[in-house]
Amino acid sequence: MIMNINIILWGCLVSECCTNEPFDVPAGSWPLPLWVCRWIADEAERRALGLEGVVSGELGWEIGEPDSVLEALPPDAEAWMAQQPGCAGPRTAIVFVADGAHRGGWVCGRPPGCPEPTGWRVLILEALVTLSRQLDLAAQPPALEPMLFSAAL
Repeated sequence: MIMNINIILWGCLVSECCTNEPFDVPAGSWPLPLWVCRWIADEAERRALGLEGVVSGELGWEIGEPDSVLEALPPDAEAWMAQQPGCAGPRTAIVFVADGAHRGGWVCGRPPGCPEPTGWRVLILEALVTLSRQLDLAAQPPALEPMLFSAAL
């Protein structure tokens, strides 16, 4: 479906790295609901993580704050957590796509040649765990647990 959508971001726009390859949304990327992305943006700001973003505008790619990237997205936008190898470890991005085209994205700023901040990695892990728990709760039939309990009596 969304296999080779490139995000030609970071290079000169944000923190330089020896890996300036575009981010792709490969089959192994995690889809993220936009409410999770809003939470990530809020938490990144609260934790002062230095989240950097770009959004596709009328004049091309524009650097934007995470909130402005979210506000510029069309209603049918999808979000993906994508990773790629970097010179100092994996690089993680939140990639936004709509209508088969890249619409924006976020990365966490860092000095050249340095790994992503631990706080960014922790935040991404927290987001994935929270999402996993929400999906597990939604998948459980509400009567399943009481039924098993009463059957054991």
